Amino acid sequence: MGQHELDTEEKFEAIIALDQDACLKIKSREWYVQAPNLQIFNEDSHRSLRSMAGSTVDSALRAIWLSLTNLKRGECVGLLSSDPIRWQYVYWNGFMWKDIPDNHPVKLALAESEEGDE
Repeated sequence: MGQHELDTEEKFEAIIALDQDACLKIKSREWYVQAPNLQIFNEDSHRSLRSMAGSTVDSALRAIWLSLTNLKRGECVGLLSSDPIRWQYVYWNGFMWKDIPDNHPVKLALAESEEGDE
């Protein structure tokens, strides 16, 4: 059975489910999807996804969706939670966000860095 391709609304709902502060904005005829609490992590670094732009709602959502779901090997999505303040690490498994396993390179690197801090 083939994987269901999410439509624009479903993608936005999935992003909101992950980051409740995510929103759509328009400025100077450009659409922006802002997801202030999301970053892409690998074992060496992370990059912010504060906002992704497009000429249409569809193209802006497609840009951030691809950044969140087409991860390279060893990458994951980090969500900054505020209560308590901590990072949660997830990936899209085709139909929902899942926590990354304990043997994921990001979790191993974080555990290693915490050991070094002691």
